[in-house]
Amino acid sequence: MKVLIFGKKGYLSNSLLFDQKKKFRVTLLSKKVLREKIKFKEKFDLIIHSLGANKFDSEKNKKETLKNKKKLTYSLINFAKEHNIRKIIYISSTNIYKNNYNYNKNSYINGHLQIEKSLKKISSAKLKILVLRISHLFGIRDIVKSKGKFISVPNKFIQSALNRRKYLIKDKNAKINILPMSYLIFKIENLINFKKNYKIVDISFINLKLTFLLQLISKRIIHKFKFKPKIHFNDGKQLDLNKIKEYSIKNGAKLKILNKEIDETIDFLKKNYKL
Repeated sequence: MKVLIFGKKGYLSNSLLFDQKKKFRVTLLSKKVLREKIKFKEKFDLIIHSLGANKFDSEKNKKETLKNKKKLTYSLINFAKEHNIRKIIYISSTNIYKNNYNYNKNSYINGHLQIEKSLKKISSAKLKILVLRISHLFGIRDIVKSKGKFISVPNKFIQSALNRRKYLIKDKNAKINILPMSYLIFKIENLINFKKNYKIVDISFINLKLTFLLQLISKRIIHKFKFKPKIHFNDGKQLDLNKIKEYSIKNGAKLKILNKEIDETIDFLKKNYKL
């Protein structure tokens, strides 16, 4: 299947492009193609829509975020119709379920909700739409140049650890629902032939306490490079990894996937960033 993704600077789009094990062919285009209304002779089966600001940029530019996201989405819809592409996968977020969000004030979440509603109205037998609500993504593929790769907590922690820098955490009780890139690609491969006009699918992997996740990654770094990463709280106190209560991931297959993604990310950063 030929898949078109917009967003040359996007972390997700670059990761999908450069993953060598995926079973679908990916073409990556800049969003300027939508503005300039460039036409292509090549036929595509599906568009993956991951355009739009990340949650940090959304908060910085609240007034423009939703406006730009809607504009990009409608331009993408028109592109699909002009090129006879009959399927779109929209990348949304599981953060929609967080009870403590004020959707009117949180531009990132509100943007996803508004686009989901718009896509549901547009969807039809001639333009089928699948919404994937994904959790916190991590992992790096071949040559991901996007700055967004270091928004991911595991990626950022590995980068800091390999640079021998302290990593700061605000809340020792915080939890994070992480999603390895390899698992997301596996799920996309299984959902890519969706039949319904409009469907929402939640994709998460495992919900972990942040301190346990950092402990898990630290163990892999200690095993590979024989040094211990430094983790500190905002008050300056250091986190003693040995005092963290061991957490049992009962699903052995999930632990294997998690460790493999962590190892590949560590190896990639060590090699390509000369850390």
